[in-house]
Order: sequence, then C-alpha cells, then structure tokens
Amino acid sequence: MTRMAHLQGLIIQSLSLKVLYFSILCQTWEVQDIPESVRALKGSCVVIPCTVSYPGSPKPTENLVAIWKKSPEEEIFNTQISNDRMKLVGDIGQNNCSLEIKDVQPKDGVPLHFRIIVHGLDSYSFLNKVVSVKVQGLPDDPDLIVSTDLQAGVAVVALCVVWHTCPTHPPKITWTYNTTESKVQHLAAKDAQWKLASSITLIPEARQHGEKLTCKVRYWGGIQVETSVVLHVTYQPIILKNTTCTTNSSWTSCQCFVDSNPPADIKWHFANNDVPSNSTEWRGTVTVGTLEGALHVGKTILCLATNPHGTAEHTITLPVKDKPRILNNTTCIANSSWTFCQCFVDSNPAADIKWHLSDSEVSSSNIERRGTVSVGTFEGALQVGGTILCTATNDYGTVSQLIVMPVKGVHLSLLVAVPLTAVLLAIALVFTCHKVRTRTSRNPKNKSSRNDSKFYPSDDALDPPLKSYTLQELSDRNVSDVEDEDDVSYENLKEQPEYGNVFQEEIYANHQHCSRY
Repeated sequence: MTRMAHLQGLIIQSLSLKVLYFSILCQTWEVQDIPESVRALKGSCVVIPCTVSYPGSPKPTENLVAIWKKSPEEEIFNTQISNDRMKLVGDIGQNNCSLEIKDVQPKDGVPLHFRIIVHGLDSYSFLNKVVSVKVQGLPDDPDLIVSTDLQAGVAVVALCVVWHTCPTHPPKITWTYNTTESKVQHLAAKDAQWKLASSITLIPEARQHGEKLTCKVRYWGGIQVETSVVLHVTYQPIILKNTTCTTNSSWTSCQCFVDSNPPADIKWHFANNDVPSNSTEWRGTVTVGTLEGALHVGKTILCLATNPHGTAEHTITLPVKDKPRILNNTTCIANSSWTFCQCFVDSNPAADIKWHLSDSEVSSSNIERRGTVSVGTFEGALQVGGTILCTATNDYGTVSQLIVMPVKGVHLSLLVAVPLTAVLLAIALVFTCHKVRTRTSRNPKNKSSRNDSKFYPSDDALDPPLKSYTLQELSDRNVSDVEDEDDVSYENLKEQPEYGNVFQEEIYANHQHCSRY
C-alpha cells in the first residue's frame, strides 16, 4: 500500500509539473502589434510592425529564426535565406519581428502570418495573428490645412499632412511657397500607419490673392501627388499708376484705379469738398471710380480710396490749360521765287495754326509737335514785300502775330533801319567833328590839313563807341530793335557792296563839311 501510494504521488506530481510547464509555454508564446490589415503603395515600400515574445530568457540572434508565411506551407521570408526585397527592420534578438517589403507588387497583397524558431526550445506559428496586405496603385492626396481668411502682412501657419506605411523611407513634402524654413513631424499611428506633417509660416502679400498654395508629396519609388488651395488675401487699397485726369475748356474727366480686397469706396477731394464718384466699375479686385463734369477743380485733385483695412490717397496734378502763345522765333525768309515761314506756338492743348494773307486764309503745310510747342510751316511762291498773319487757336482762345515779308532775304524792317542809321551816323559825325575842331583850336600843331582826304573819324573818336553789326545781323532784327544811335556802326555797313557807296559818300561829305570849321 505504501509503495502504491508513493508511486501515485509521483505520477500526480509529474503530471502537475507538465501541466504547469505547458501552461507557462502557452502564456509566453505571443506576438503583438501586427495589424489586421495594412495598405501598401505599388512600387514603394511597406513595413508590417511585429513584436514577439517566447518562453524563457532572451536568446541571442543566431539562436533565433524569423519566418513570414502566406500559408502554413509557403514562406515568403526567412532570415536564413537571402532576399532582395524583404528584410527585418529590427533585431529579432530584441524581439523585433517587423518586416519591410520594398518595391511592392500586386502579388504581395496576400494574408501573412509570423513564425519563430527558438533553437534549444521550440518553434511557434501565430496563425491567429494574420495581417492582410492591400496593394493600391495611387496614394491618397495630402491634407492641406490653412486659414481661408488671410490678411496681407499677418503671419499664419499652413500644414500639409500625409499618411503612409513605410517609416524606413518616408515621403518628402515640398511647398510652392517661397520659404526656406519648414518644420517636419513624423509620428507613428495605429494600424501600421505613420503621420508625416510639414508646416510653414505664411506672410501673405496683396499680390498673392488668388494664387495657389500647393503641397507636393513624393513617395519612395517615385510616385507623386499634390494638393492645392487658392489663397484669399484681404488687403488695404492700392491706387494704381494709371489714375489720371483729362480736361478741356469746359469739362474735366478723372478716373481712379484702386486694387483692394474687399472693394474700396472711392471719393474725390478738391476745393475743400469731398465728392463721390459719378460711377463705379469693378474689374476683379480693381475698382474704377469715375468723376466727370464741368468742375472747378483748380490745379490738383485728390483721389481717396477706403476699405476696412485702410485708406490710400493719390494727388493728381492737372495739366495747365491755356490759350496759345506765339514765340519770338516765329519768322519768314524768302528769295526771288519762294517764301518759307514758321510759326512757333506754345500751348496746351495743341493749337491749330493757320496763315492769313491779304485776301485768303491758308492752313499750315505741316504742323510738328515738340512737347507743348507746335511748329506750323507755310511755304510757297508768294509776292514779297507784304505781310502775313500767323493765327493759333485751341479750346482756350486765339492769338495772332503779324510777320513782315522779307525782300531778297532781308526783312523789310531793315529797309527802314538803314536810312534811320544813316541819319544817326550823320549826327554822330557832326558831334565828333565839333570835338575835333575844339581840340585843334587849342593846339594848332595838331591841326590837320584841310585837303587831307584820308581823314575819317575812328571808333575811338566816337563817344561812346558804336556797336558793330553785319548786314545779315541787321536783316535778322526788327525795326523795333533799333532804339538809339549806339545800336549801329557805320564801319560794318560801309563794307557791304550794295550800300557801301552811299554811306562812304555821306561820310566824306560830312568830313569835308567838318573841315571847313
């Protein structure tokens, strides 16, 4: 009895130990982190997360074999067999059994499970932990998050987020916005997915309203997707350069071009008054305010543009408008068969230039505009010796100037100036002779012979000395230019062949007359 009781006790103890042993084994063969399914991008890569535990103390890597199978009989990966597309991304000796598959192909889209072999202990297949790999041709578009209410000059953050399943080769995110700084976060999520986020700081400008902000994502393997949003930027008014006014004698028309968002209210300020626009037109973000009428605006007018973000103003200087003014270089020249006249007129607006002869009105053969100066040209075979009238007209008035027609290339004013000069010279000679006579009477030794026909008064004898002009210079002068006896020198006149004899005879006669005294 005693032996039987003892044997039964041993058997029970042995069974108890086996039950305990197998209980321990069942409790420690375990795999974690394997998702039920995972998405994989064709041509890219995918990582299936996996953490394994086995009975006993940790074993070195060389005592462990990691296997991934797509069925109980077919392996797709074994750490003891070389594989170009698949590998463990961690150390199985550290319980990491995660599998990376590169260049994902449609054939990889099958259910997979993990198996481990522990040398000196046992092996175990985790058939109850199956992951389904789903291969897709294109990834989802990234999420682009940015405020829809942007204000020029106010900084905001834009965020681009993409989800992927290949942490060993994450996608790359780029922006179309001109910035050198971006912040990137890479975070693990559930079900083998990873979150990649890139953020940039925007300081929008008015010119960027309506432009696209684009986030581009390039996956390992070359596939690229992007997402864009249109920026809606609000900004204060900006008055454009083509803002202007035009005027004539009775009407003023002004247009103010304002770029703003939202649209601006446009007013005009002149003569201490604020006046609204007559009409307003919208062209995209540009508002066009028009003011026109018989306005007394003076020399300047101010355009004022206002919206909730600010006010802008622009002063417009109105062009000076006045009746024409005929300039002094208006003249005519002529020869025996042809006359050429030019009338120089300063005016704004431009003047119409016409010519009036004794019995007719003739338009200019050509009118050239040089800034605010109009040059009207008239030429033709005209009778010389008369007069011609230049008339210039614009919206503000009419002016005229009479031009004396020239004879043989010399103005008629010269024909009047020459006799007048001869008279003045004669008076000067008499006065000079009187002074010489007085001096001679005081000093008899200095008396000149009465028969000295070479005596002529020199320039030094004239008090004051006379100015010298050529005949051509005189021909360019007007009768009104000859104001006194000092304006003409007989020396130059006597050198002209057409008039020299006349003046020499007069001078000699006066000399002889002077000698008698």
